[in-house]
Amino acid sequence: MSYSERIKILADIEGSQAKFSKKVGISPQSINKIISRGSGVNGETILAIAEAYPNLNIEWFVTGKGEMWKSDMSANRETPMTDDEKETLKDQIIALQKSEIQNLKRAILEKAPELAEYLNIDISKI
Repeated sequence: MSYSERIKILADIEGSQAKFSKKVGISPQSINKIISRGSGVNGETILAIAEAYPNLNIEWFVTGKGEMWKSDMSANRETPMTDDEKETLKDQIIALQKSEIQNLKRAILEKAPELAEYLNIDISKI
């Protein structure tokens, strides 16, 4: 499942892309572009979504693995995230993305060794 599919799920939960975009503070055009064209999602967008949905399992959002929602419902909160919490979340997002990159490199090595060679994917660095 791609980022665009996971964002579409969240937008559907809100009832529309417009409501979702307002909740996360991202322009409706950007949300539409992500969903309809499958365009990329940057770290700031991921952070905005994580802030808007504190009970969202960020691992699910970044990798598609695990449950969509945290099992600990104490993650529902009324207060905004602190700067320290945002930094911790950013670090977690970066670590998850790095792990996904490694997994994709492994998949390329297994399924398309010629492509791995062309891309200079070194097995010793994975």
